[in-house]
Amino acid sequence: MKRFVFLVSIIFVLFSCASSKNTTQAEIDNLNALVESKTFEIEAEWAEPMVTNAMAQLANAGLLPI
Repeated sequence: MKRFVFLVSIIFVLFSCASSKNTTQAEIDNLNALVESKTFEIEAEWAEPMVTNAMAQLANAGLLPI
């Protein structure tokens, strides 16, 4: 019974990872044209800095918020 549940859960995970949106060739061409023209902007709402030695020292000193 445990094997059956494990197998069903693995199959469920594998099928749930599939892409569900179909794109048309026109959408792909529009995206390629936008990238090639270099006229797009990316607006990020948040960013996480990479952990460097200096960042680790600040965190260990308690100077960074949680």
